[in-house]
Amino acid sequence: MEEAELKLYYQQFVQIWEDFCRLHNDLHQLTCDEYMALLSSDLDLLEEHMAQKDQLLKHIDIVEGKRSKILDEMNNKLDEDISHVHQLLELMEPIEKNFTVSALKNLNDLLADVISKIQGQNKKNQIFLNKALINIKQIKDEFAGKKEYSTYGKNGLTNGHSAQR
Repeated sequence: MEEAELKLYYQQFVQIWEDFCRLHNDLHQLTCDEYMALLSSDLDLLEEHMAQKDQLLKHIDIVEGKRSKILDEMNNKLDEDISHVHQLLELMEPIEKNFTVSALKNLNDLLADVISKIQGQNKKNQIFLNKALINIKQIKDEFAGKKEYSTYGKNGLTNGHSAQR
């Protein structure tokens, strides 16, 4: 593949990674907003955020489709098969050396960081939801006449016990 053609692919991938970064940054903000809605018990706002999140995920899928299409097109012209991001970055490294900024590598690092933050926030949201579900179960059990209590065993861990009133 000629260098000029590789540069065109490079520019397309930079645009795709910029889109990925923007969309994932928006997704991270929405996961933080979801947490705030959970904390305030605002179910209407939570539902709104979830609908926005679904739309964002659809846009991310569209960009992923573009990435996949361009990669397939490029792979058809290459002797090798690029299937991982690190392979793409290695292939584009000589092109990036012509520029003062390694845009694709920097965008990929940024994307990885934002995805990591999204995963962390999603985990925080899940922990909050799990605690809320446990509290709801305890309230439900209390209405049903059961009372949950915990004591510590010999090993220092709690042992849950149920008692009927």
